[in-house]
Amino acid sequence: MNSDISYRQCGVENVDGLWWVTKDDGAWDGPLGDWQSDKGAFMSHVTEFDTVIQAGGCCGMYPRFYKNYFKHVYTFEPDPISFSALLMNCAGNEYHKFNCGLSNMTTTGEMYRPHTNNIGMNELRLGVGEIPVLTLDSLDIQKCNLLHLDVEGAEESVIMGARELIEKNNPVVIVERGNGAELLIQMGYTRVHVLPMDHVFAKI
Repeated sequence: MNSDISYRQCGVENVDGLWWVTKDDGAWDGPLGDWQSDKGAFMSHVTEFDTVIQAGGCCGMYPRFYKNYFKHVYTFEPDPISFSALLMNCAGNEYHKFNCGLSNMTTTGEMYRPHTNNIGMNELRLGVGEIPVLTLDSLDIQKCNLLHLDVEGAEESVIMGARELIEKNNPVVIVERGNGAELLIQMGYTRVHVLPMDHVFAKI
């Protein structure tokens, strides 16, 4: 077993435990608590539960939880260690897992890890490194009912690279700290929830 990854008790959403980056103590309690308090707001304006797209996937906590509600879960995580845990947590054909980053262009990137004890703060720096970076519009994703982005300030770029998908499906969009809000409002979205960490937008 890779010593970088170990098993943690969870007990939420009928998930007994999750494989997680061993050194992390910053990306577990906060997101777990946010999910329990905010999942109702996340999905309050979702009218069809076919496909959710979630990035960054981290170790797979939110993709695993979202599978309790959606038929198909797409998740994107560029960090190779976190992605290894995600693969262990999200087994099955209903998960579509990508070890890559997302932006408004096709390029490459490398991970910047400012805090090794908080993998939730890992950032992807573009134009260097060997990690693939794609646009959502370059993928053959036909449906999207919910788009949940937690990409450390790169939300606007990811939205720009997903305009066709968004305009076709009008998904509910969640962005961390309201990043990309101005662009979403220009696209006809309304901010329907302001949560401690996330803002929820919907076409209403």
